[in-house]
Amino acid sequence: MTEQEQYVPRLLIKQVIGRLLFDTSKGSNPFELAEADGGWRVVIEQVGQPLVDELQELIDDLNLFYFEELKSDPSKVRKWWLYDKQRPRLQYDAAAQRLEVIVDTRVAYSNDKVIAN
Repeated sequence: MTEQEQYVPRLLIKQVIGRLLFDTSKGSNPFELAEADGGWRVVIEQVGQPLVDELQELIDDLNLFYFEELKSDPSKVRKWWLYDKQRPRLQYDAAAQRLEVIVDTRVAYSNDKVIAN
């Protein structure tokens, strides 16, 4: 089994005040995170219009958090904070219920320190 297969990915979207807006562990929303054009693209499937409307309303206050939890020991987690220095870009395909979020910054962190990358 490869290292990637041993980790379970999880995505959170929070308002800057800490309010949780979206958590992939609470539903069945497939997603992917990839490097794109000097930033990061997150594509989330099966997203309804009410969530998109709320995210659009709070666009200046969004932070994304990407975690990889080790299957055999969920206490071992790799963590990244994703945000945009100006404003995240949201693109929504209502027919496909696919949301794309594009940000320009990803920072690895642990409970002890933040590591810019």
